[in-house]
Amino acid sequence: MIRFSNGTEKCPGGEAYWAAKFFDNLEPYNMGDFARIAYLMAYYTDCGSLGHNGDSEFIQLTVTFDGASKHWKIINGWYGAHAVIGQPFGNSILGPVGSNSSTWGREFEWPSGRRYSYPRVWVSKNKHANYRSLNACDSGGVFEGAFEDCANGTVDNGRFRVWSGNNIGSAHKPMKDCVPSMKSTASPVECFWSGSDFGGWQASGGVASPYRPYLNSIVYGCFFVTAGMQWCSRWGM
Repeated sequence: MIRFSNGTEKCPGGEAYWAAKFFDNLEPYNMGDFARIAYLMAYYTDCGSLGHNGDSEFIQLTVTFDGASKHWKIINGWYGAHAVIGQPFGNSILGPVGSNSSTWGREFEWPSGRRYSYPRVWVSKNKHANYRSLNACDSGGVFEGAFEDCANGTVDNGRFRVWSGNNIGSAHKPMKDCVPSMKSTASPVECFWSGSDFGGWQASGGVASPYRPYLNSIVYGCFFVTAGMQWCSRWGM
């Protein structure tokens, strides 16, 4: 459930994409079967302080099927908030840094009242960083904290919108990579798997960091097992 700053968000527009990836219970990891769902907000612009074209904010939720209740449940996840990913941090050591929002299942808010159903995502005003609570948002991120505000939003803005045709697939089998804007085919294309940056389909101006490092890091495509060891599933949707 997305919650923008109430009545004050100036640039909520974008063209959302998504992906899903299955991790099975293969030896020697024995972590249990689970799936990760990636939500790529792909905003047109960041119109807050230090703004720029494009905004590659990212959310990952991990789900597993609970045999007792016969329902899928969220077991953990990761909310991106101005995260910075670069080698070797993206894959082998720390994962994305620069966000005090990142969480692995702790302190989620459950709008439905049912734990493990779907969490709330607090989105900072005009900056689009994602947080698990109002307090986490107003405390700000490591790098952008001085500019962060959720403006006491009191109304949820609905679930994250997913178009069936906007599944980007996986690194092993990309279904979409470089795509034109759905709003204007005259706009530059943006590339999710091969792009060196993300400009929100804008013609000129500063750009955001690319999506590719998120997708190929331990917050989505790979699973961090122990220091120096990671498991990257080849299954994808």
